[in-house]
Amino acid sequence: MVKRWRGGMRGAVAMMVMGLLGLTGGWSWGQTTIPTTAPTSGVLLDGSAMLRARELDAKGDLAKLRDRIRAAEGPSKDEGLGYVSLPRLLDQVRELVKAGRAVPEEMRYLGGLTQLRYVFVYPEEKDLILAGPMEAWDGGGTLQPLGKTSGRPVMQLDDLIVALRTIDRAGGRSLFGCSIDPNGDALKKAGDVMARNANLPDKELVKQVAEAIGPQKVTLISAAADTRLALVMVAADFRMKRFSLGLESSPVVQIGNGVDNSRTAANRFWFEPKYEAMLVSAEGNAYALRGPRLQLKCGAQWFDERGATEKAQRWSKAFSAKVPALAAAVPMFADLQNVADMTLLATLIRQDKLDRKGGWDLEWAVASYPAQRVSVPQTVDTQANVTSGSLVAGGVWFEMTSVLDTARQTDAKGLLAAARSRPTDGWKMASKAGAR
Repeated sequence: MVKRWRGGMRGAVAMMVMGLLGLTGGWSWGQTTIPTTAPTSGVLLDGSAMLRARELDAKGDLAKLRDRIRAAEGPSKDEGLGYVSLPRLLDQVRELVKAGRAVPEEMRYLGGLTQLRYVFVYPEEKDLILAGPMEAWDGGGTLQPLGKTSGRPVMQLDDLIVALRTIDRAGGRSLFGCSIDPNGDALKKAGDVMARNANLPDKELVKQVAEAIGPQKVTLISAAADTRLALVMVAADFRMKRFSLGLESSPVVQIGNGVDNSRTAANRFWFEPKYEAMLVSAEGNAYALRGPRLQLKCGAQWFDERGATEKAQRWSKAFSAKVPALAAAVPMFADLQNVADMTLLATLIRQDKLDRKGGWDLEWAVASYPAQRVSVPQTVDTQANVTSGSLVAGGVWFEMTSVLDTARQTDAKGLLAAARSRPTDGWKMASKAGAR
């Protein structure tokens, strides 16, 4: 995104990668539409496969949104949990695939789980249970169905299988990420255009700047380029950069922006995982995932925290502090939380050998599960706007092996026992009230 500095020379610019799907009132990619909430502005892909920006209606239910944010910042002690037996689910999926039948949404969406709170292993029963809030959803048939109660995206089996495949393909390394970057000469091109056309109206000037810079490259780190997991990382990165430049904000979570108007500066913002110590039972058969899942880092170079401006550092800290509220307000950030949990779960399964510990086999799922193929753009068009003076880039960097290596705490008080349960019949069990 190129922004023109108001006051003084008009040659100071800020750039941001824009494009990719409409991430507010709904995103479109080919024939697939993803509904979201509280729309304000966005970028859509039209029928000619060109990325374009447009303004969208702002008709979100702010009262409901504020209730969701309060719930996200302090879940009720009476919040119920749903339980999914992963081995039983995969057994049923396998039978459907062998019979040439489609895998139903209920299975792909893990029965409506919207967060992963617990993982339980039952060695004698050869079972592995995923537990978390579970609810009905809207937007079936899309890439991002949302829970009817929480407004959060549901968790998806595809993301877990893709994460397992990624780890196996990398020889056990658990690294997931993306980056969207302008070409190295983008700043010079923008400056040249602005110097030659200083008297043009703002609208025409920023159009010419965007055309001069041209498309910006999408780089995926480890994740396959045709997966929903990859698309969510790129889309969340894009949405965060709109926030960083003040092009977009939540109607109920105010964090300002990360642009330093006092000078021309290069800042990069990126997501990293952030978990509190994972609570683990003494026998290693129960795990609780805790913490905000995401944090925002900044620096002058690619995934290097050195060199960021003070304004960028303050903004990244403010964003990180508000992650639970932002995820409640912006489904794309909640979906990235879910992806973080799925990549962490895949890492836990491989690192702690939970499939072997539980006595069940993941081989068919990793080799043959029919994960949906999703188009992820290799480039996005630069867009331009007015005011400020910085170059902004960013990305996602999930290195999950180190998260597991450094963040475990033994459940000496037996707190996990209260939440431990499993379906007695079938592959899922509806919410169990009072479990946390």
